[in-house]
Amino acid sequence: MVGISSTFYLAIKQVGRLAKMLTAHDPNIEIVLGGAYANAQTIDGFPESFERPMKKYGLKYVLYAFNSEIDLRDLLIAWRQGGSLDGVNNLCHLDSAGKIHVTETVWKEPVLNELEPLWDNLELPFLNHTIQIRSAVGCPFSCAFCSYPTTAKSWKTVKAGTVRDHLDAVTRIPDLKQIIFIDDTFNVPKNRFKDLLKVFCDYDFKWFSFLRVQYVDDEIVQLMKDSGCEGVYLGVESASDIVLKNMNKRATSADFYRGVELLAK
Repeated sequence: MVGISSTFYLAIKQVGRLAKMLTAHDPNIEIVLGGAYANAQTIDGFPESFERPMKKYGLKYVLYAFNSEIDLRDLLIAWRQGGSLDGVNNLCHLDSAGKIHVTETVWKEPVLNELEPLWDNLELPFLNHTIQIRSAVGCPFSCAFCSYPTTAKSWKTVKAGTVRDHLDAVTRIPDLKQIIFIDDTFNVPKNRFKDLLKVFCDYDFKWFSFLRVQYVDDEIVQLMKDSGCEGVYLGVESASDIVLKNMNKRATSADFYRGVELLAK
């Protein structure tokens, strides 16, 4: 079984190209699709709509809900044991005759502070020096062009001490050199971000993240440098204050210019 995370996929054809590459490599492979693209298709639609692309591209399973980590675990257990998939929530799957089945849709709260730091117990034979970690879910903002805060339902963060516990496990992984923090608003709130940066200073890894550029100051930029920051992705959608106001970005072009200048020092 191979999983495809669809966080950066915007169309089913992109997923399909990857699925075809995988099945060409191993015709017996069983592919499970999950993540943001899969989630988005069921916000205004129905899980049954996956039937056609699943058959076209050779996708055996689709986990279509938010926060489906537990569903993926249940799918793996049932798959290994060869048992029924009826107890796996938020799942579309094709049977041997090509008929689609959809299990019960259940909202799952995100697993964050309760998740044990088991990173160094994983078998990661294909790890290429980099691993991705999330320390928050949801978004505290309400930009006019984005439905994510609504669909994610809440914004929750992991405590800095819990992040340290996970980093202790992550940094024991052989050959790990870089971490990508995939939080949508990693440096919000500022006090928590400063606490995280001070934790990072105790480790020897390079890191990347998304960043709200209007929430940086001299102290934060220095801590970012001292803690191993190699690069950030900035959400600067426009330099027009009128457009930013219409998008409800809660920022001005002056905020962006000031933040970028600080980061460029």
